[in-house]
Amino acid sequence: QRPLVQVSQGCITVLNVLLSLDSTALSLSDLARARELQTSMQTTSKVTQACTLTSTDDVWEVLEELLKCGEVHLALQWFYHSDLINVEHSSNMLLLIGQLLLELLERGQDVSAQELLQLLPSELAVQICESILARAQSVSCLQQIVHFLQSQVTKPSQALRYTHYDIGIHMLNHIPWQEQEWYRDLASQPELLVEQLLMSTRISTLEEILVALRGRLSSLPPGSPLS
Repeated sequence: QRPLVQVSQGCITVLNVLLSLDSTALSLSDLARARELQTSMQTTSKVTQACTLTSTDDVWEVLEELLKCGEVHLALQWFYHSDLINVEHSSNMLLLIGQLLLELLERGQDVSAQELLQLLPSELAVQICESILARAQSVSCLQQIVHFLQSQVTKPSQALRYTHYDIGIHMLNHIPWQEQEWYRDLASQPELLVEQLLMSTRISTLEEILVALRGRLSSLPPGSPLS
């Protein structure tokens, strides 16, 4: 890792560091975007708070600023470049990692998100995924999080909870995407989603869902509300 020089504007220096890396670290489009953002910050003072990159806290502050700017891929490169995986993580740091992971998933960058999860200690990865579960906006993002959590299950109660989530997600996938947001909060309780569809007289949709999920529903344990 290269030594970090004391600077007055953290994110501008982040971009300077990223732009100085080998071409394998960033694609041409990333480099162009980094230069564009760098110029924007210098001319509009987008980052107003002085930041001195001499401590771990400062490095995390830069990550936060990049995420606030919506520069998710640059934030990911900074995360790896600064080796932020191999440090002791405070609660605020875990929130930032969760935000980075969530932004990647919401943007469909599933491969990058999975690579990040694989590099984290499993207990930490589970903790972070649990923390962002309720904040996932898209069904695809929610599905990726639940699938990872299912792969890390150690208790029967956890397995049942994530199975219910998985069934709820599959139900949402049978609902037109324009309407999925209406039912998104019921993904973890598919029995309530069934009730809501009945109340909305979405009988044909419900029949289609039940046919598609017959195998999954039949494998549920007796204690499940859907069994």
